[in-house]
Amino acid sequence: MTIQVFFSHRDKTPAFELDRFEGLCPFCALEGPQVAVRPGAIAYSELKPCLFRDDQGRYHDHDANNRSQTFTCTNGHNFEYRSFWRCHACQWTGGQTALILW
Repeated sequence: MTIQVFFSHRDKTPAFELDRFEGLCPFCALEGPQVAVRPGAIAYSELKPCLFRDDQGRYHDHDANNRSQTFTCTNGHNFEYRSFWRCHACQWTGGQTALILW
């Protein structure tokens, strides 16, 4: 899974991409040694999912909801990790998994 990294909530194009998120500060990764991060609030969106069966009888769960969690590193950098559910039948996803830095 590729994770797009944005520098604010309003950015439309990613600044760079990560292969995976390991709970480390992406700012500090660009600058040098890694430091500890403290997890913050967790939020879930509450959209109604689209549930259906296709012509082959496979059950699809197209859920556009996302889960986001904020983090702060010991150097004071703030960022949010946002992930989306994936349909097990067709791999559809409600959005791109992303890190948002601010």
